[in-house]
Amino acid sequence: MKKTSSILFLLIACICFSFTTNKKLTQGKVEFSVSFDNLTPEMKEIESLLPKTMSIFFKGKHMRTEMPTSMGNTITINDDEKKEWYLLMDMMGQKFAIKRTDEEMKKDTTKIVTNLKVTYPKETKVIAGYTCQKAIISYESDGKKESVECFFTRQLPVLGFMNAGPGYDKVEGFLMEYKMTTQGLTLNLFATKVSEQNISDDLFKVPGDFKLLSDEELMKMQNNVPADR
Repeated sequence: MKKTSSILFLLIACICFSFTTNKKLTQGKVEFSVSFDNLTPEMKEIESLLPKTMSIFFKGKHMRTEMPTSMGNTITINDDEKKEWYLLMDMMGQKFAIKRTDEEMKKDTTKIVTNLKVTYPKETKVIAGYTCQKAIISYESDGKKESVECFFTRQLPVLGFMNAGPGYDKVEGFLMEYKMTTQGLTLNLFATKVSEQNISDDLFKVPGDFKLLSDEELMKMQNNVPADR
């Protein structure tokens, strides 16, 4: 399951993003559906292991993202004041955490592109009760012109940075519908529900039963995971 666990870890690392309803919420939860396009035959074999939903909890300057799978739960915790992230995985009986700064997260996940441009067509869509505006991100990568469409709202708070894909950090709000490609996988994320909730501060703390690993320890652990058969 080495390849599967590595892919899931990269998914949660790449989906971390900055944050923005017709009501200015200070704390609450946003729920997303997650689907995949153009899965290879190899990925089709593990489709049941891939995430189907994602949830974001936010309060003040803190954010938590959860992506459950049949193998376990992957989590990010962001402190926007300290510009720090924790990536947590609870899978196959193992619980571990990795600490990252904003700059390290950008370095790990940001794709190098040129001629990046964001345009805003006069097109809107209601998503999870919010009127969202369309944005088109265009850029060049490896000599090829590419573009991606998304919908966003300016009505929800902004935390952290957006590294879900090139140009998303330039969009003027919180992404409610967008695509992301990583490790050859194309994910479709669509907000299904926004709710105001009282969020416990404990959600933004790393539980004591998670082991904080260095990069070297993480690599060694992943190399010891049996490969997919």
